[in-house]
Amino acid sequence: MSRQRGRREPPKPEKEAYVASLKKTKRERARERAAAPGAPRLVSIITPRRRWAAVTLATFFLVFAFASLLNSIVEVDAGDPGAARLAMVFAGVLSLLSLGVLANVSRAERPFRVIFLGGPAAIAIFMILAAVLREPATPLVAAFGGVGIFALRPAPGGSTRTRSLYVITATAVIGLGSMVAPLVAATLAPLIPYFLLHIADLVSNSRSSVPLMETIEPEEELAGEPEDEEELGEG
Repeated sequence: MSRQRGRREPPKPEKEAYVASLKKTKRERARERAAAPGAPRLVSIITPRRRWAAVTLATFFLVFAFASLLNSIVEVDAGDPGAARLAMVFAGVLSLLSLGVLANVSRAERPFRVIFLGGPAAIAIFMILAAVLREPATPLVAAFGGVGIFALRPAPGGSTRTRSLYVITATAVIGLGSMVAPLVAATLAPLIPYFLLHIADLVSNSRSSVPLMETIEPEEELAGEPEDEEELGEG
């Protein structure tokens, strides 16, 4: 059968609209759905329970990361560098995971930036302070409490200044505790950073008299996500 030659018919308007819709990003599609006549107003509700869940899950991973770090120290003293390196890698992965969970569950504005920039920064700060102080508890509170200030979505009325003061105070207390009772300080250190940030938000919120429950638009929720596959390729 021979192919017919001649002028090709232009695509139908329906097909053009379908092809154009495939090229739109998530943010553009969300904006069009929200602007459509009679479309329901789509919002995400961030409840106090969600914030508690974020700090609880993130603390869970941070506890295991710190336990793996202590295990690596024990393996070094036992003369097994291979097991120590493996435990150290495991600790690094879990610590990054804790920040990722904290940012994503609390719906921070840019969770991917927290993971790829804040995570390595926290690990670097921890390693520098640990080399200076020669103990792991105080660097853990300082590093992950400091980065957690930007990882945990602030509650309505929350204050970065209040968060910073709480982290500095906790770092000083754990530092003194490491001198007096190092075992107690090491036990409490991974439990403090994220819960302390949320408590600081609760204190700031109580002073501002702003409702703790928060609603966000779909566009804001997508702000920290790659818009499409082309953006991933460019990054």
